[in-house]
Amino acid sequence: MEHTKRRTRPQKGANRVLVVEGEDLIRQFTGRTLGELGYSVSTAAGSAEAIGYFRVALETGKPYAAVILALETSDSGEALDTLEQLRLMDPKVQAIVTSTDPSDPVLSEYRRYGFRSSLVKPYSEIELAAVLEKGLQAD
Repeated sequence: MEHTKRRTRPQKGANRVLVVEGEDLIRQFTGRTLGELGYSVSTAAGSAEAIGYFRVALETGKPYAAVILALETSDSGEALDTLEQLRLMDPKVQAIVTSTDPSDPVLSEYRRYGFRSSLVKPYSEIELAAVLEKGLQAD
């Protein structure tokens, strides 16, 4: 008996995702994986670039359904500042935080910091898809 993988894919282009990740390889993996899952993806290496993409998306009426925001291992303050800036533009932004440090309080207490969900790096395609799906669901 042949087993086939069945995966629910979002409608192509229906959900736009912004990935903010400083590590090139992780940013490329995440962008490529989300694209293969059917999402329309923009990637940014840092805060200023992400804020610019986010602003343009809102101004053109094509907002992001979610933002995946990586914490800096040395200072999570930059990621929190970025989220604050995004919230000023769109208070309903669906942000998912990611980090290599599962003990980081921002990752372990993500809702307290204004995030919708969290994801520990390195993550698999399955984990990425699941956390994004969870992040896009309404409470």
